[in-house]
Amino acid sequence: MTDKEKTGELLSLIDALCDVNFAKEQNNIDGWVSKLNKVYSNEYRHTYSDIFFKIQQIMSDTLSNNDASDTEVLEVLGENLNVLGNRIDELAAQNSDDANYKNTVSGYKKFSDHIRLEIGRYNFIKSRFTGTAADGNSGKATDKHSAIDTERILKLERAVDATRPIVAQAQKQLDSLDEKLESNKISSITTLTIFSAVILAFSGGITFESGIFQGMVASTSYRLVFTIALSGFILFNTIFALLYLVGKMAGKRISTKCKYMVNADDNYNQCQSCGDGYCTKECAEVSIACRIFHKYSYVLAIDAILLYVLYTDFFLWYSKGVLLSPAFYLPQIFLILIIIASYCVHRVRKNRRLKRIKMHYKVAILTDILEPKAPMASALIRLGEIISKSFYGSPSRSAKDSFLDTVEARQLNKDDALNYLDEFIDEYLIADCRTSISVSKREHRINCKKWKELSGKFTVPSQK
Repeated sequence: MTDKEKTGELLSLIDALCDVNFAKEQNNIDGWVSKLNKVYSNEYRHTYSDIFFKIQQIMSDTLSNNDASDTEVLEVLGENLNVLGNRIDELAAQNSDDANYKNTVSGYKKFSDHIRLEIGRYNFIKSRFTGTAADGNSGKATDKHSAIDTERILKLERAVDATRPIVAQAQKQLDSLDEKLESNKISSITTLTIFSAVILAFSGGITFESGIFQGMVASTSYRLVFTIALSGFILFNTIFALLYLVGKMAGKRISTKCKYMVNADDNYNQCQSCGDGYCTKECAEVSIACRIFHKYSYVLAIDAILLYVLYTDFFLWYSKGVLLSPAFYLPQIFLILIIIASYCVHRVRKNRRLKRIKMHYKVAILTDILEPKAPMASALIRLGEIISKSFYGSPSRSAKDSFLDTVEARQLNKDDALNYLDEFIDEYLIADCRTSISVSKREHRINCKKWKELSGKFTVPSQK
């Protein structure tokens, strides 16, 4: 969810809080609490200016519609703020270990405080204007006094206008200070926890190794290297697991940012979801292995080195240190063959995914040509919505029109046109992350049947 979408959710919440029936449905309240958990995730902070303009819009609509008085609307808004706040505090107490509720409690306090500040400011200005109007209607004021009252009103308006940027600036500074305090608190807790975890793991590892090494005074160097590598492997992964748990508790990440992941929704919603973003890797297959390789590559590299040391040291010991012994070099060749085989399997799987993606686009184009109004499979609906923009960046010229124009210009027959469709797909497949979509084997089987049916119905424009 982007910041713009989160701001829209908060503005919709203000509209909902002005409804007198808001507090009557418990499911409605819990639903908004769930939405607020998503809104205030990833350290999102709303702005006071958005709330200010939203309250002004509500008051303006209320005064123009005459359905209810502005006082009633503000009272309902204040009461519903308290109801929703109490429910958030109740759920936060029940889920004290959930970092999302902690962020929601902090964010909602600022949100409700900003609304109450705007309500108070509105009532203050209204009371001043009401008092001025009452003085003007008493019948005791002279023309001179009326002129003075008008001048007072103008001065008050100028004073309010001059105060607004000061209040906005002060609010920004207050929000910044709150963010710094919250960040310092989390950083302090995280630092102390990490320090305690690392010290505990390190001291336990030292004690474990010292107990082992006491009985290895007369052992061979192979056994010593094997023991050190095994201890390092266990100690490193234990510390990493502790740091990972601490990061989860503090709402922080210890992984690196994948270079293929993007957070923007535009032009990427056809890609596969990976964590909090979208994977733009060509023919990607989002899996646990992929996430480990791209997000925890440092852990993978260190573990691979330690495991290779263990593997090599064992066969050195078995071959009694003779490098040319078959007992040593045959396992090394076997390891190399496994790596080569894994790479070949990866390439074959990638080519198959590419083949499924190409068939997917070919069926989408032919479906658009032959059945423009016919209902398509759910996956094709997604492609139909983006195919024009993804191919040419303009909704006015679709891939279907470009393909048909080229076929007509070259005067291709049916078979040549279908063969050219492969070339057409290859030419434009690399743009706008079109190769990052996911097509399952079941969808591919359906597309293959659809292709046979559509290719038999297809006719070039000159033959229509």
